Amino acid sequence: MIQWLLSPTDPTSLHQVGGAIAWHGRLMVLAWALLFPVGILAARFFKVTPRQQWPHHLDNRAWWDAHRWSQYLGGASALVGLGIVLWARTGWATLGCHALFGWSVLALAVTQFLGAWLRGSKGGPTDPAPDGSFRGDHYDMSRRRLVFEYAHKYIGYAALALSVGAIATGLSLANAPRWMWVVATAWWVGSGAVLRRSAAAGAGDRYLSSHLGARSRTPRQQAETDRVWRSSTGESAGDVKTCHGLTPPAGRIVADDAGSYPWYQVS
Repeated sequence: MIQWLLSPTDPTSLHQVGGAIAWHGRLMVLAWALLFPVGILAARFFKVTPRQQWPHHLDNRAWWDAHRWSQYLGGASALVGLGIVLWARTGWATLGCHALFGWSVLALAVTQFLGAWLRGSKGGPTDPAPDGSFRGDHYDMSRRRLVFEYAHKYIGYAALALSVGAIATGLSLANAPRWMWVVATAWWVGSGAVLRRSAAAGAGDRYLSSHLGARSRTPRQQAETDRVWRSSTGESAGDVKTCHGLTPPAGRIVADDAGSYPWYQVS
């Protein structure tokens, strides 16, 4: 069994790659199989954590710090990995499907970072405007912010899916030992299981989806939102508040279309 795991995928040829290619692969796998997925998991499922006193404690920075730093570290790892393979002039940067997957993933990554830097202002009580008001792209859910919410979410998922192809074709080109395929497959299957389990067990997702639904835009929906909010916070009718005693804008208590909650969170 051990011999089989250590053997290359194609036993008729050797698994021989230079140091540059080896480090390119290690850094790209670190970025796309570990750091970026961890950041996605944090942003998608841990905005409300099990011990958080939601909805009384809303501005949970744990997910934001985990998401931001894992993405920055993943971007740095991918950038160094790309630099190594270009510097070595091995030809891997132009090799068929692997190059197509790789350049596509990197293009989407650049789009993600640009979108994050240009997502607009936050607003709300934790980041008021210079004039002291709560106005901000996130607080007001401006068109700019809505475009970012949709694009950032789905481009991120697309990049993660394409990275599987990039890693698989890279392993194939390198005639990698079978144990690498086993580990990679186990990691992706395990990550998928974590996604499913987190989706099923996420307290915030379950609470919001069962009580409020994905959106709250119509007067009828807002009335239901207010009713549930009052019952969860103990506020009296006509006095719907969040913590700090601040009244939320209409339709912004519930999760927004990208799965974010609540209306003045960190992002």
